[in-house]
Formats: sequence, structure tokens, C-alpha cells
Amino acid sequence: MAYIMRNNKSGSKEGIIFDTERLSVYDGPGLRTVIFLKGCFLNCIWCHSPESIKPLPQLAFYESKCIFCGKCIQICPNHVHDIDKKGKRIVKWNKCKLCGKCIQTCYSGALKIIGERITLETLFKYIKRDKIFYEESGGGVTFSGGEPTYQIDYLYEIIQLCKEEGIHTAVETCGYFDFNRIRKILDFTDLFLYDLKCMNNENHKKYTGVSNLIILENLKKLVKEKKRIIISVPIVPGINSSKNNIFRTFEFTYNLGLKEIRLLDFNRLAGSKYKCLGRRYRFEHLRPLGDKWKELVNDIGRKFDLKVKFQ
Repeated sequence: MAYIMRNNKSGSKEGIIFDTERLSVYDGPGLRTVIFLKGCFLNCIWCHSPESIKPLPQLAFYESKCIFCGKCIQICPNHVHDIDKKGKRIVKWNKCKLCGKCIQTCYSGALKIIGERITLETLFKYIKRDKIFYEESGGGVTFSGGEPTYQIDYLYEIIQLCKEEGIHTAVETCGYFDFNRIRKILDFTDLFLYDLKCMNNENHKKYTGVSNLIILENLKKLVKEKKRIIISVPIVPGINSSKNNIFRTFEFTYNLGLKEIRLLDFNRLAGSKYKCLGRRYRFEHLRPLGDKWKELVNDIGRKFDLKVKFQ
């Protein structure tokens, strides 16, 4: 996470951010600053950012960095940290109250709290410092997550500040929201990067925890608002990579009059993130799909006259 100095003596509204990225070229046009807000309405079983799902800050333990000094065991008032009979370092996740004492005493950096409360003023200052790069490259700021609309009031205020400054804005969204709640950001959002994961509703519920009906309806509403939209599909081999799902996704996109779609390559390296949060990852055995699959996708894209981009 890029460094952001935190200061809230003013009592300004705070949002919870778990990461930032400067000079990104993957999250909209030009060079961009990407702000990752914590909290999501979905619980995708393949999520590449499991640290984004819970809305509040949370403890992470990076086992490879632990030097077994035992300081965290000694100082933790809630007995979160321990070593079992086999000499393995363990974390009792449900006991953590996020007091932060173990973080302060961890010399090796094996312990970290993911998610920081950042004021609007501090975040806006951070975004503005790269304004010259936005202007020269046609870039701007992208709000991602998690699901950025989970913190809709904070998102509304920061995105409004960005537009007043003349900064191009994008929102990367799963589409699972109350449309009336996000109406207030429409006038300040130049681009929506809109996820479509599974077109089959039962599969969508099985793998993400929610129906896709609201997501598809919200996409139709955004189109009627004449917003610029790029469809994103996070590809998970064996779940949404089938010819049928790709065809239905492209067909739905075409029927809405949209022209751009990006396919996000599967990244099995997310497994390390799950481990540091005390969670199990199911997809370490999967590999990204090859050139033949991409040729198939491109053939379908040409049928619907879509601009297909692989990332």
C-alpha cells in the first residue's frame, strides 16, 4: 500500500481503505491512481482480494516473516497468538479485538492490520499529487474494492471533490447495489468498470453468494443514464470460462449497445492472501487459460462486434 499519512484533527469524514496504487495502466484510460475501499456485498469463492470483503480493519499474519520471538504472545491481552505442541505458530482469529499491541511489538513485520481509516482531506491530497500525470496521459482516479459503493457516502464526497478538481473518475463495481443510493454519484462518475461474473443465476448464487438479477437490472439502468461503461469479466477456469457463459455475456453486452469488454486473467497467487487471513483457498491448482481459449473468445467477440481486451 502506498503511504498515506493519517491525520484527523479536523473531525473529517473517514473511509476505510485497504490499499492504493499509483500510476496504474489497467483500471481505466491513461495513468491512474486506484483507491481500494474495504467492504463488499458479494463473497466470491475465488476472490483475488479476500482482504477486501470484510468492511472493517482486520488482522493479518504473514507466517514467512515470523521469527518466533514470542513478543506478540506476551503482550496480547486477548491471547490471540500462540505456538502449538508441534512448534507451529497459530492465530486464534476470533479472539482478536484489533487493539494493535501485537503490531507495535512485531519487529519482523509478520503482523499487520489491513484497512486504515483515512479522512477525505488526506485522501484527496494523495490523489491530487499525480494530477499532472492524469492530464498528460488522459488518466485519473479509479475507486475499486471490495465494492466501493459499500461506502457510498464517503465515495460520494471524495468523487465529487475529484470532479471539482477536473480529475477523470472511474468506479469499478460488482453492480450489486440499491440504484437509488448510487444515483448521487452518477453525475461525478465518468466511467463504470462493471463486473459480470456468471450469466446463469444459479451459478452466480452458488459462487458469489447473491443473485445476478439485481446486477443485470442495474447495468440496464446505467445504460439508460447514458454512462460510459466497460464490462469486466474476472475469468475463473471451470466456473465462468465456458463457451456458453462467454457467449451469453457478450450477447448481453451487445444487446445493451455496449462496445467494450475486458477479460481479467485468473491469478492463483491470491492463495497467499487467504493464508495470512486464516482462510482456505480452493483454487491453487488452477492455471490461466491458454491461447486456444483466447482465440475462441476473440471469435465470439467478432460476432458481436465487441472490442475485447485481455488483462
